Amino acid sequence: ISYSFKKEGKKKKHSTLFDEIMFHTERTTQSSNMCRDVLKTSINSCQILILRFNFELFLSLRLQSSYIVESYVLYRTINITVL
Repeated sequence: ISYSFKKEGKKKKHSTLFDEIMFHTERTTQSSNMCRDVLKTSINSCQILILRFNFELFLSLRLQSSYIVESYVLYRTINITVL
């Protein structure tokens, strides 16, 4: 799992995509809940999804139908850009 942060100019690694999302949304419960719900929906439907939050986090996520929905999934490279 690879995450790219332009703002920080370095890469960070987290065990799951949910960990990464919660890392950025822990400040606001509303954003966190919205993110969790939308992300689960997108994973279940295996779609390409772009999420935007109040603090301008853009997440571009591509999933393949063979991927499984829970914690330890083999994801392709996922780029997260914080503007």
